[in-house]
Amino acid sequence: MSPWVANNQTPLGRRLGCWSLNPTARRSSSARRDRAGHGSEKLSARELVNSIFRISPPQLRNRSTERSADKPTEFHLHSITSEAPCVVFKSFREWQWSISYPPQLQGSAMLTIHGFWRSSCTKRVALILHEKAVPFKLVEVPLGTFKSPEHLKKQPFGQIPVLDDEGYVLYGQHLSGQHDRPLDSLSSTESRAIVRYINAKYAAQGTTGLAPSTSDVHALGKFEMTCSIEYSQFSPVVDRLMKEVIFKKAQGLTVDETVEKTLKTILEQKLDVYDQILAKQRYLAGENVTLADLFHVPECDLIFKYAPDIVQSRIHVGKWWQEISSRKSWLAVKDGVKSVEVAENA
Repeated sequence: MSPWVANNQTPLGRRLGCWSLNPTARRSSSARRDRAGHGSEKLSARELVNSIFRISPPQLRNRSTERSADKPTEFHLHSITSEAPCVVFKSFREWQWSISYPPQLQGSAMLTIHGFWRSSCTKRVALILHEKAVPFKLVEVPLGTFKSPEHLKKQPFGQIPVLDDEGYVLYGQHLSGQHDRPLDSLSSTESRAIVRYINAKYAAQGTTGLAPSTSDVHALGKFEMTCSIEYSQFSPVVDRLMKEVIFKKAQGLTVDETVEKTLKTILEQKLDVYDQILAKQRYLAGENVTLADLFHVPECDLIFKYAPDIVQSRIHVGKWWQEISSRKSWLAVKDGVKSVEVAENA
């Protein structure tokens, strides 16, 4: 845990205001103590940030070349108001990211996602982690090992993904190989519960407003309705169609063309309704992007690659898809989920 975080669990502005910054080479411990005393000039949060950004990369390079290779430039942060030790950042970027996250994230254990790197449900969770700028560790659960005793301890149904937040566990479902589910059955993907938890815990960071405030009951009602549409109208059909035309082929099984045609027709009918909704507003739940839009992305990516015509023939759906599929969060996970030690804002 960073000494800075450990001794200053306060909002960002007040926390920064308690420190003076000295971009310099390593100093002796006595010099550090001197600089940490009350004779040092106290900087406001804005002054502190400005002092960093006035140091250009060429200046940093020149300072580094003036010293031997074993003494690189470092940023020293000295406490003015406490006995906390000097905090040393090895680079400008390390310091920059140290103030990018709120206190509840800094110093806490990294979230762990147990999942398969290509799973749509794992991608759904990772996408939101990128939206919220939350670092996470992916623990790979290979296909064929979901029912292993080790994984069943985490997820008693033997599915993925699983979120472990310092012992607090939530799990979702990735229903591979179930081609015989009835058409009207719901897609069992509790990854949405994981997503909602992440969005609630990190509400104030990264992309905000992904779910309406409970005080705005009309916006909340429309949001919940749209989430239900994705879960009950869109996802079950896409789930069945993906299994028929993508997963069966991958497993060397015969595709039932009659089922494929029926499912595609049903999906097109539902997308016609989507096109009507999106003709009146930018996103599915209103004028701002929400979880209701982002829930769609992993499955849409698969199905729209399979049948691009169903998007191209619907102007408003096409525009909506172009926008949400271009988000940095999706581009970061679309080709596979990887652990992220430092997450950038989406």
